[in-house]
Amino acid sequence: MTKAMTEKINAPLVSLMISVYNRDDFLHLVLASIEKQSCQDFELIVAEDGQHDSIARVVEEHSLQSKLSIKHLSQEDKGFRKNKILNQAVCASQGKILLFIDGDCILHKDYIATMLRHVKKGICVFGRRVMLDQQLSKQLLSVGKVGKLSVLRILFSNSRHKEEAVRFPLLRSGKTRGLRGHSFCLTKADMLAINGFDEDFNEPYFGEDTDVERRLKLAGVKLKCSRFAALQYHLYHNAGSRKVSWDISEKIFRQKAMITDPVCVNGLDKYLP
Repeated sequence: MTKAMTEKINAPLVSLMISVYNRDDFLHLVLASIEKQSCQDFELIVAEDGQHDSIARVVEEHSLQSKLSIKHLSQEDKGFRKNKILNQAVCASQGKILLFIDGDCILHKDYIATMLRHVKKGICVFGRRVMLDQQLSKQLLSVGKVGKLSVLRILFSNSRHKEEAVRFPLLRSGKTRGLRGHSFCLTKADMLAINGFDEDFNEPYFGEDTDVERRLKLAGVKLKCSRFAALQYHLYHNAGSRKVSWDISEKIFRQKAMITDPVCVNGLDKYLP
């Protein structure tokens, strides 16, 4: 049997991508939640928009102490280039299904299993999250354990979108729009068909994920919301002023919205072998 055949047989079902920038304390908690997932048929790719020793140390620590298969991709810190490193991560992935999360979002233990229940060719699943308050986030970071997180603690906190902490696995949301980069899942074939993320979006907060939704729909892919089923918890941090970046990205998005071709020009094809 050839090496290529062996790799194909041993390939994971899912490639879980974590978009990371700088916060090693956040990444530690996120990886801890991933280690507790009820579904373990996945490879993990840490896509770092930067090259920080602290992130590399956390990845190495978890690689040595857990059974996770972790790839760490990084690039020089030259401003917001999240889409660039994610495109490279897609090209390096082996899974048939791609699942994207952010490095500041803790996962419910059944998060991956729930997302997988609904995704298939032509269907992209996206989720929502609880916005944890500063005090609860600080407590979780101080103990370094996700087991301290509970629905009760969230309900009695000043967290926002508390309703997203209540899980109804059989409940189906009728939302068909609102894809965000912190939680979405689709087949690799569907992502390749639109040439991945558009790297023309080089500012945060808006556009880089909304544009993916726009082009997926142009390609005939339907969106399905996993709200109240696949739970996610966002750690508090000060995002600063968003207006300048938002305005720049919104202008780019409006220009892109005039294009009816789902395949972006500045996408992932440049990284394919």
